Amino acid sequence: MTDLLKELKTLNATLLRLADFLLPAIDPDMFENFKAFRACSRNQTLCLRGIRAYDPIQLKELKGIEQIILELKKNTEQFLLGVPATMSYYTDRGVPENLQL
Repeated sequence: MTDLLKELKTLNATLLRLADFLLPAIDPDMFENFKAFRACSRNQTLCLRGIRAYDPIQLKELKGIEQIILELKKNTEQFLLGVPATMSYYTDRGVPENLQL
C-alpha cells in the first residue's frame, strides 16, 4: 500500500508539471486586441484572458468609491514594485473577497 501511495504522489507531481508546461503562453498581441482583461488562476498560475464585450465605464463616472480607488492605486503601485499587495473586491454574487497579489 505504501508503494502504491508513493507511485500516486509521483504521478500527481508529474501531471502537475505537465499541466504547467501545457499552459498557453501570453500572446503579446493580446494587449493590442483587447482593452479589458480578466485574471484567472489555472493550476495556481495567474492567467489573463481578454474580454471582448466589456463595459466602457470610467472610474471617474463612479460616485462614492473614492476610498476604493485610492486602495486600488496603492495596491497597483505596490504590485508594480514587486511588493505584496492585497486587493479587495466583490464577486458576482456580492460576496466580499480579498486577493493576495
